[in-house]
Amino acid sequence: MQIMINTLNDIKVSDCAVSGTHGIGVLMANSMMFQRFPNHDGYDDPSFSSFYGQTLPLMKDGIPVEIVHMENLPFKQTLADVKVLIMSYSNMKPMEERYHQMLVDWVKNGGALIYCGEDIDPYQQVPEWWNKSPYAYHSPSEHLFELAGLDRKPAAGKYTVGKGKIQVIRRDPKYFALEPDGNKVFKECVYSLYKEVSGEKVELKNNFVVQRGAYVIAVVLDESISSKPVQIKGLYIDLFDKDLPVISQKKINPGEQAYLYDLRKITEKSKAHVLCGASRISDERLGEKEYSFIAKSPLNTTNVSRVYLPSVPKEVMINGEHFDWKSNWDKKSSTLLVRFENNPDGVEVNVKW
Repeated sequence: MQIMINTLNDIKVSDCAVSGTHGIGVLMANSMMFQRFPNHDGYDDPSFSSFYGQTLPLMKDGIPVEIVHMENLPFKQTLADVKVLIMSYSNMKPMEERYHQMLVDWVKNGGALIYCGEDIDPYQQVPEWWNKSPYAYHSPSEHLFELAGLDRKPAAGKYTVGKGKIQVIRRDPKYFALEPDGNKVFKECVYSLYKEVSGEKVELKNNFVVQRGAYVIAVVLDESISSKPVQIKGLYIDLFDKDLPVISQKKINPGEQAYLYDLRKITEKSKAHVLCGASRISDERLGEKEYSFIAKSPLNTTNVSRVYLPSVPKEVMINGEHFDWKSNWDKKSSTLLVRFENNPDGVEVNVKW
């Protein structure tokens, strides 16, 4: 846990994106929190299934689904990178009518909107703007479709609106998660519509990988399109292993995750520094052939840290006592593994080479 906390303090913002097809989003609104009563007038949405029905089938196919907040639609950049937007009013409602015009304008300019829902949940009838003067809609989706130039209650199918498309699936998305193979038609619509508007096929896979600086995060999914493990090769520190071993490859099976430090990303080869560990590092001093620092962490915990050195160490002292560096030196990565009991007042480490 201490290693994880320290890496999160060190990890930097990166332009690197999660692997996979981008541009598929799911719309959500703040009103989603108001529809959490488990059963009302015979209508049930167990375990947040309407939301998960729109997201998990795609994520299980290795698609990094983006969450689009309806309340952010007034900002132009909200839909700038979205090619296909999925929405439903079975588990949320639009608090302002202006959002519909923004969605329709986006579709007319080439966007693709998929609406999933039967519009039969009792929350469709709450006293709100869509059923108050001057409107008399039975559901908010009727207002959306009418703005798009469609019938108020269009049948299931695909419609051309301006330069874009609106696909209607007359099925509440909870069934995409609750029924075996209930998401088949939903996924087919998403993938075919994405190809139609982007000209590219959706990349289907069983994993997600992202690299932020020196850190590599990977997960291999179960219940996915393949049970094949992912092999990551290179030179890494395994951050999920408390002993911080240096490895040349990592096999990740379905249902497993990996968190690695990419040693090939070390740029300052002449500068000694702590790469990772279970203590907070301070008071670093770097000499011509000497490096020292103070490590602080709670009592009754053990620190394990891996330190990069530009050369083989000659002497390692921890709180003034000699440390056996020979059995803890890794030549191929030029790193030293140090291990000692933590102290909140600090432990001094001094290395000479």
